[in-house]
Amino acid sequence: MFAERAGLDTYLIRVPVNKKSNDVVWPQLKRLGVLLAAELENNGFWTPISTEWVDDDTGFILYLIKKGDVMAREINGPNIFAGDFAVKFIKSHISSHGFLIKGSSIYAIEKSKYKKPEKLIKDFLKSRRKFHRDIRVHMCSVLRTVPKDAEEEAYLNVVTSLRI
Repeated sequence: MFAERAGLDTYLIRVPVNKKSNDVVWPQLKRLGVLLAAELENNGFWTPISTEWVDDDTGFILYLIKKGDVMAREINGPNIFAGDFAVKFIKSHISSHGFLIKGSSIYAIEKSKYKKPEKLIKDFLKSRRKFHRDIRVHMCSVLRTVPKDAEEEAYLNVVTSLRI
């Protein structure tokens, strides 16, 4: 598959949803997908491709995430010229592995809480058990491959989500 050759791991989240119009369910599924993608990115996992879709009473969130473990993550700090704010940030992250400056912002380099995305995904979903009444997050499953019955829909959604 494309993902393997591109050095990406596949994570598919199957979420049972209430049988309602896609106009009601899909935006909530999309919101959950965007929140989770941001959490993955904040923890150092590069997610170049993500997409969501609904098929009958099941919602799907697909991520293609760069292979490999994450050992450290960057904590975004203030502008280096922000005086007391920059000093306070440095003091609060003094035990980090170090600091770097990108543009005019300072970043702390800290040990990542999650080395693999699967644990982060499961923890995130547990913390969102009551996300929305039509999205049954507490009953979802995280798969490492796309099942045969979802391959065509996954392919179509990945292709339409690509921006070239």
